[in-house]
Amino acid sequence: MAHILEFPKRHFKLVKTFVFFLCAAPFLNLLWDFYSNNLGINKLAHITASSGIWALNMQLISLTVTPLRRWLTRLMTMFHLMYGKRLSDWNWIVKLRRMIGLYAFFYASIHLAIFAWFDQGFDWESMYFETIEKPYILLGTTAWLLLVPLALTSTDSAMRRLRRRWRSLHRGVYLIAIISVMHYLLLSKVGVHVVWWYITIVIILLGDRLIFSLKTISNRPNDDGMEVPERPATPS
Repeated sequence: MAHILEFPKRHFKLVKTFVFFLCAAPFLNLLWDFYSNNLGINKLAHITASSGIWALNMQLISLTVTPLRRWLTRLMTMFHLMYGKRLSDWNWIVKLRRMIGLYAFFYASIHLAIFAWFDQGFDWESMYFETIEKPYILLGTTAWLLLVPLALTSTDSAMRRLRRRWRSLHRGVYLIAIISVMHYLLLSKVGVHVVWWYITIVIILLGDRLIFSLKTISNRPNDDGMEVPERPATPS
């Protein structure tokens, strides 16, 4: 019976491959639009906006993983299903979060590179004054800088080496999400309400974590939704 309740590794590989290409789809679509000359009049603005939106989308999707595990567990328990009544049944979703987080860094890097290269021509003095004069640029740059150490420590070896410090470091995604939506809010045009949907989603996701933490503050949970490194294979 146990093998029926576990999520098979072969199924996870298929899901991971599917999610990988799904996350890459916006970038591939941008490339297609670029080569087919379908980016509109202001190509630079289109690529900048699209890469920034998808960087934020990937951040929010990665933040959804932890509450999604709890919600799915409760749902499966409610319907008395054989699979999914334990948080551990959804550990395969946690394993997808690292890849999604790296895609967030990838799109954020494209977003920043377009500004630094095409817009400013790597003129560091000009970029400095632009950052000082426009707070949304400062916020966006700060969010990217905070993403760098998370991307660099996204390996199993880094997780094993840093141990508890790794968890503390990667909880910085909460601050990054707040900074990112503020960046989006400040650069949004008057009358554009999409940004408020993003702000609402961030409030819901962080609020869910806060409520869960307050409920378990006197009894620390064994499973906090953070990923653990794969154990190195032992020689047979």
